[in-house]
Amino acid sequence: MQKTNKIDIIIIIMFVIILIMPHILYFFIKDKLSQDTSENRNLATKPALEFTTLQEFPSKYDEYFNDNLPFRRFIQKQYNNMNYYIFKVKSFNNVMIGKKTENGNMQWLFYDKKSDGDPLQYALGMRTFTDDEKRTAIINIKSNLEKLKEKNIDAYYFIAPNKSTIYKELLPDSLEIKSDKNAILDLYEYIKSQGVENIVYPYHELIESKKTAYSYLSLDTHWNIYGGFVGVKLLHHKINPEYDYIFDNAKISKGELVYSSGDLSKILHISGAEKFKEQDIKIENFQDDVEFTEVRDGEKITYENKKPLIDKEIMIIGDSFSVEMSHNLIKMYSKITYIPVYGFTNELLDNVDPDIVIIEAVERYIDSIIDFFIA
Repeated sequence: MQKTNKIDIIIIIMFVIILIMPHILYFFIKDKLSQDTSENRNLATKPALEFTTLQEFPSKYDEYFNDNLPFRRFIQKQYNNMNYYIFKVKSFNNVMIGKKTENGNMQWLFYDKKSDGDPLQYALGMRTFTDDEKRTAIINIKSNLEKLKEKNIDAYYFIAPNKSTIYKELLPDSLEIKSDKNAILDLYEYIKSQGVENIVYPYHELIESKKTAYSYLSLDTHWNIYGGFVGVKLLHHKINPEYDYIFDNAKISKGELVYSSGDLSKILHISGAEKFKEQDIKIENFQDDVEFTEVRDGEKITYENKKPLIDKEIMIIGDSFSVEMSHNLIKMYSKITYIPVYGFTNELLDNVDPDIVIIEAVERYIDSIIDFFIA
């Protein structure tokens, strides 16, 4: 009986050591561990225990404990490693694992977050637009174009295709395509049928561009410099067709496959993700000698070209797909001002006083174009 009690005590002591040892060890080595940047949010901080916050203290402390669990990053990485390498899970952490290309050296990843525009619904033919949504879009678009015209501003709408729309053949075969109908193309054709010509959706051009080089990043949500080039070429044909020769003379070439990372590979958070490769794309003979400055003020970005081919200023109201567009446009124009659509104000428009306004949205944020309204 006495022997059994000793064994029980030893087991209890070992169990307690297993529970507290990670906390003790972590206290001494946490500053030497690399910081976890895989989550695009601030981790929970330790809540103060006060009488006024007593009721919410347990839940807040639970959030703090989960976010600051010792060796949390290591545990999370091993969990993701099992999902990716052992169980071959096709989607986790809001990332869809697509197919590999280039002899298995390029792993294609796709954004799969339902609460952030649900991008895959467009590629799978699950999104449709009601007649009311179409009517709202055309009313707001015509109103905005008219108000900008009254300010002597030329305005254009631009819809950037989702990566999964252009490269749906690289999505996993396990996904079921409900319909081959492109809802955005249908909406685009409807808007044009209502007399709006100043709208661009480079779907066909980006499909065709695949014969030359990849136009989207395999490890990232966004298109690359070539994708932005293809989009801007079509847009600029609407704005200034007399400068088409600048784009036509450009030479596109594939560079080497280089080790890289993107927002999706970072979210994936697995061992070996840093060894994924990306296709390097080069654009030559396209205003190669142009130099420009880039100034960031919060989420506002200003690009300036001291020796512009076209002495006009452009304001782009949109999302992050506008960045590569700006990098191409600034090679010709004197100034580009980028403003996220949620940061737009009429006062800002008046202060910048641009010659041209481009209202842009990637497909998954199409509602920001439908609902965008200049007061």
